[in-house]
Amino acid sequence: MRWHKSRPVEIQPRPAPKSARWTLTRLYTEHALEMASYPASDVDLLACSPSEGLLRLKLPTTLPASPAGDPDAAWQRLAATGELRLGPPTAAPGDALAPDELAATWLPSGAPVTLSGELAILVALRSRPGVVADVLARTGDVVDLQARWYVGTKPPIVLQETAGVDGLLDFRGLCTDQTEKDLWELLFQAIRKVDPVKPSEPRQPMAAADAATLWRASATITAARASGPDVVVRTLQFGIGHGIWLVDSGVDTTTATPVNLSDVHRVTQLLELPASTPSWLYPDRALQP
Repeated sequence: MRWHKSRPVEIQPRPAPKSARWTLTRLYTEHALEMASYPASDVDLLACSPSEGLLRLKLPTTLPASPAGDPDAAWQRLAATGELRLGPPTAAPGDALAPDELAATWLPSGAPVTLSGELAILVALRSRPGVVADVLARTGDVVDLQARWYVGTKPPIVLQETAGVDGLLDFRGLCTDQTEKDLWELLFQAIRKVDPVKPSEPRQPMAAADAATLWRASATITAARASGPDVVVRTLQFGIGHGIWLVDSGVDTTTATPVNLSDVHRVTQLLELPASTPSWLYPDRALQP
């Protein structure tokens, strides 16, 4: 997704942000928080300060970041909301799990900056996730990225990123229980587009390539999970046509297995985090599990 200079993005004025602490409190209360939209190129210009042993995850299929627009214009847009200012945070947070501000880096210059409010939370989760998961839906030859999740722990929060209009990214902050509901809904949006067509005879596992010729649509969840210095990637592909089929890279990528809708619950395993996953807020700080 690109931001084109010939069509500048207009960000509607909104009230000055509360602190990141206030935003997290809202999330814990509401379970699903609609957050502000930002141009894709703007948020790519920011990253939370790096931490040793915790790398920014990228899926192998992830496209390169969209070319940034004019950094000066991006700075003006983000600073105008009150969520971005030059320099490091001036005070230590009163609560390790609910900061007022977060330290970050302005990538074009490497300058230290301070983020607050919703921008602080989404940049931190995009910069230091424990899991990144993509949901792709295919109907015929058309493939759509339905959503991307950035999963963090301590505190457990999921950032849902979807494509908006005019090059904007739309964000929702989700608690864990709401994430499973939203993930199911996205999968069923793909499945509802076609009739699975109940087979007239019992189905047996078959080669994934052969099974794919029967599919009229499919939904694929690809999850990259931090595992020490490494990244482990797993995919679940659900094919719809003559019943529902599953290809699980954690079992066998060459074989498609006939499944029932109840097997879709397996997708929630992709978002589970090892107990050793660092906090997305303070990866260098020893926190209680």
